[in-house]
Amino acid sequence: KQWYQRRVRATAVDGQTDIIVKIAQGESPIFNNNKILGQFKLSNLTPKGKGKQKIHIKFKVDSNGILKVYGESEGIEKMIEINESEILMTKKEAESYNKKYSVNK
Repeated sequence: KQWYQRRVRATAVDGQTDIIVKIAQGESPIFNNNKILGQFKLSNLTPKGKGKQKIHIKFKVDSNGILKVYGESEGIEKMIEINESEILMTKKEAESYNKKYSVNK
């Protein structure tokens, strides 16, 4: 089974030339409360004003269960692969995250 999900992000400050793309799994609205799966850095972006440099991020799970995350801006591309064993939380991890970060407390 294959699928794509796309996101567009922008630089946070004027003149930003690097951006770190972090990938996480979880339900918490607070990013760092989720399970971090990996990250990569897009470098040498053309310096522009805050929010002017767009970064296109694409997620794909291939037929082998490998998550591929692509980041691209102005022809600069990076990609990370995360295998299925890294993606799947154990039942214990899921219960722990749910208990710790549940919005229904």
